[in-house]
Amino acid sequence: KYYINYEPIMGKVLSRCTKKTTMMTNLVAKDFLKETVFVPSLAEQKQIGILLNTLDKFITLHQLKLDRLMSIKKGLLQQLFV
Repeated sequence: KYYINYEPIMGKVLSRCTKKTTMMTNLVAKDFLKETVFVPSLAEQKQIGILLNTLDKFITLHQLKLDRLMSIKKGLLQQLFV
């Protein structure tokens, strides 16, 4: 699904699977079906998902820390310029 919408990959595949004589307007289904799409194994997909989930949590924690520090800074600046 994602490959179909991803121009850098699908552009090359489609250019290989179209008739040269028709200025790339007719897709040759036989050639298109011979193309291979490389996808990670299910185990690797799960590991990637775990990594992305961990990074998301890490980013969220850092954003909370930043928000707290900004709040502290604002409070200290208010005390400084009373």
